Amino acid sequence: MYSTADGTAAWRKSSHGGANGKCVEIAALDANVAGVRNSRHPGGPVIRYPKATMHLFLGAVRAGGFALPRTRIEIPRQPRLVSRILGDVAEQLADLTARGFAFTDTRDARGNVVVISGIRLHGNVKDIVQLYGEQDADAIRIPRTEVDLAFPRTVLWRVTGAPSTVLNSLLALADPPLPTDAPRAWATA
Repeated sequence: MYSTADGTAAWRKSSHGGANGKCVEIAALDANVAGVRNSRHPGGPVIRYPKATMHLFLGAVRAGGFALPRTRIEIPRQPRLVSRILGDVAEQLADLTARGFAFTDTRDARGNVVVISGIRLHGNVKDIVQLYGEQDADAIRIPRTEVDLAFPRTVLWRVTGAPSTVLNSLLALADPPLPTDAPRAWATA
């Protein structure tokens, strides 16, 4: 049967479509053509396929030809909020502030600190550090002329890992020599 009593196609929705109404519908438009449309927009466009092609496709679906492999998905442990580890790294952050780093934080809707970012311009380099969580921190040194801080083209030094490890590595990093064209202080006698 290609149409209903009123002359329209007899559209069918998959029983696997769910209750939310978001599904495709299929109908035999004539003896040789099948149609597919969006069930949420029944007056919208219809994609037409030869019925033989649609039969091959549906057979492959029923046989599991498009199914994803059933593997167990490991969900990583959620890291602690940065606000919960501040006490562990407060002394290191104070040492970096004394060396010229300026810090800022990003907070969630509840006011919890979720990211701490710091930057220092020194000589011809930029040192950048970001703390994301209990085991997630990143520090880089890039040329001062680098304009893209998020995805720099040139990275002179980088370390990632736990915040205390990253901050210790940054504190141990030697300051670069000042460029020869840097202003010099006049010596007074």
